[in-house]
Amino acid sequence: MIIISYTVKKKIAKAFQSLVEKKDFQHVSVTEIMVVANVRRQTFYDYFEDKYFLLNWFVNDSLTELIDNNLNYLLWEDIIKLTFFDIYYHKRFYLKCIKSQNEVNVPVVIANHFKVLINQLCQTMANSKEKENFTQTFSLGLANLLVDGLTTTNSVDYEIITGRATRAIRFIYDQFKLPQQNN
Repeated sequence: MIIISYTVKKKIAKAFQSLVEKKDFQHVSVTEIMVVANVRRQTFYDYFEDKYFLLNWFVNDSLTELIDNNLNYLLWEDIIKLTFFDIYYHKRFYLKCIKSQNEVNVPVVIANHFKVLINQLCQTMANSKEKENFTQTFSLGLANLLVDGLTTTNSVDYEIITGRATRAIRFIYDQFKLPQQNN
């Protein structure tokens, strides 16, 4: 029963994805999704509350397949390449979901899956070049955190952003056993 349920969910999600790629997220109805999926409308509600739950499930499921399920099988570089490729391949879908709805924060869902990868990565870094590259990328993430806090509709207080950044930097210091600077 679980395999059948997952297969039906994937079928609904693929129909949803193809419709969103053709139209904006807001213009896709549950009825249209189910017609394309060739499944009765009530089946949708057996699995999803609404199309926002479907979007959240779809992005999480896709990233679980790309990132989480590959941690023990692929090199982290390959996981990143695979994930970026998949998201860029479905760029039209992701952009429309990000731009035409606010209920599901797609970048945050993506970031949550990258956290799993980064946590594993921090445990395996050995040389200073790897640490330097990671630090540069991490710094870009911190800058994005700041800009995002400034530009979102409901601006996030700078103290909350500062706290997040400070905790993240402390985590990196702990992971690499770096001496903490006292000012």
